[in-house]
Amino acid sequence: MNSEMPKKREIFSQDKAFFRWNTSVFREKITQYCGKISAFLGVSSFIKQAQKFALENYGTEPEYLWIKTPDTCVLRNNPKGKWYGIIMDLPRSTFDLGEGYLDVINVKILPEQRDILLMKEGFFPAYHMNKKHWITILLDGTVDIDIITDLLDTSYDLTS
Repeated sequence: MNSEMPKKREIFSQDKAFFRWNTSVFREKITQYCGKISAFLGVSSFIKQAQKFALENYGTEPEYLWIKTPDTCVLRNNPKGKWYGIIMDLPRSTFDLGEGYLDVINVKILPEQRDILLMKEGFFPAYHMNKKHWITILLDGTVDIDIITDLLDTSYDLTS
């Protein structure tokens, strides 16, 4: 066994939440020892596209604020500092969609948009936010990226 390889306990902690809370450490270890992170874990193309849209249109860099959820980032309206988007990796069970995890984004919407959007596939009442003014969108291809970026536009405007 390679002496540079970490001991099993360094990667696989007794803490059940290790992989959820320390994803960035896990990714770093995988990258360091395997060199092919995208084969194991990766940021979805929808997350990349949403983040690219925010950067190109508003100069917004994603902010990773929580150690316990390193994959969760916020998109902050620069002039006011208010959030207009939150990208998260949540348990599928949160939305009664089975097991595992899925990527989502929360965006602020007009209250009159809520009921219309909730009738469509891929939209849910906002996770962990005001359900009248925010909505959760799946980032798994169910919702077209153009619709997501239009809603990011709306959310940015509503927080300006």
